[in-house]
Formats: sequence, C-alpha cells, structure tokens
Amino acid sequence: MTDPRKEWNRAAQDLGRAAREAVYTMVGLGVLGFQKAQVARREVRGQLEHGCEGAERAGGEARTQVAKAFEDLDKTVSHLIERLDESLAPVSDRLPPQARVVVRQAQGVRDQVRRHVREYVRHHAA
Repeated sequence: MTDPRKEWNRAAQDLGRAAREAVYTMVGLGVLGFQKAQVARREVRGQLEHGCEGAERAGGEARTQVAKAFEDLDKTVSHLIERLDESLAPVSDRLPPQARVVVRQAQGVRDQVRRHVREYVRHHAA
C-alpha cells in the first residue's frame, strides 16, 4: 500500500510545478503582449510622423506656390506702376507745384505700402 503522506507530498509538488509553469506562462504571455504593444506603438508613431512630414511638406509646397504667385503679381504690379508713372510724367510736369507735391507723396505712400506688403508676404510665406 502507498503511504498517504507521500501521495499528498507528490500531489503538492505536482500542484506547485503546475502553478509555477502557469506563472511562467502568464509572464511569457505578458512579455509577448507588451512586445506586441510596443511594435504597434512604433508603427502608429511612424505613421503619425510620416503623416506630419507629409502635412509639413504640403504646407511648404503651398507656401512656395503662394510666394511664387505673389512674385508674379508683384512683377505685374511693378510693370503697371512703371507704365502709370511714365504716363503721368508729362502731365505732372505741367501741374502746379502743390499738386506735384501731392502726386509725389501719393507715389511715396504707394511704394511704402508695396514694401510692407512684400515684407509681410515674404515673412509669412517663408
């Protein structure tokens, strides 16, 4: 006949081994789950960084297009101003002195406004 104490000890040892293996399995599954979460986090982070780079690139392209369009517009305005000044030159020479001063002041204000607009656009398009 078998000794009940030995059977009891053997059962306790088997139960202890099973519990230890269950703990090891749970720890292993926890480590695997953590690693899987890390991989997913890295993938999401990469996608977000890629998306942000794309948005920055698109924003940069838009700023470049706006700056180019402004340069084209500024060239056209410059050409129109030159033509207007050429057209007004003979007339302004015949104006009374006070009127000539007003024309020069208006041209100065016009040039000053253009400089401010240029600086503003260059600053915000950069």
